[in-house]
Amino acid sequence: TCANGENNIDCVSAGNDGIESNRVCNANLSFNVTQYTSMNMLLDISVIIGCIYFQYQQHRHHVILASLRSSKATASTYSMPTGGWFEYASCPHYFSEIMIYFMFAILVNNTKSIADESDARAWIAQWNNHLVISRSYWLVLSVDIWIAMFISIYRFKHWVLWVWVVTNLSISAIRTHDWYLNKFGAAYPRQRKRLIPLVW
Repeated sequence: TCANGENNIDCVSAGNDGIESNRVCNANLSFNVTQYTSMNMLLDISVIIGCIYFQYQQHRHHVILASLRSSKATASTYSMPTGGWFEYASCPHYFSEIMIYFMFAILVNNTKSIADESDARAWIAQWNNHLVISRSYWLVLSVDIWIAMFISIYRFKHWVLWVWVVTNLSISAIRTHDWYLNKFGAAYPRQRKRLIPLVW
């Protein structure tokens, strides 16, 4: 069992002979505890407003796409979307979704619990103490590397998710833009970008 100290974790482990021995986990848990300040609150409010705004934009452009097939006459045909950000990009609804996830990532990062940091370091320390007993340097090194990678991904999972969304929707935007060009040819506005209005 482990009891958190101020700067380390004191562990008690039972040996094979049943005699308990104290050992100190090699984990320095000294970290800066970030207080929730007025700047954090301002950032949260700004992000929430931004999230609502991009959700509105996503809905707005989905409505435009839905209106292209609002009647039986147009249900089986493809029409060129116009209006809103469609004047500047082929997939503004994808861009809006990317920004929604970006707002969520900032919000999660801004309110991240310090406890996750201490739990992660304590977990690594327990693994290190367990593996040192085996006296296998390469085993300790290889497992440490994988654990560090896993902890890093876990700590920044919200950003990993956002990168995945950006990658997925960027590929979809490229294919959609190319399809529009092939479908409508010279009639398709050349100033329209793929995903980000006026940029790309």
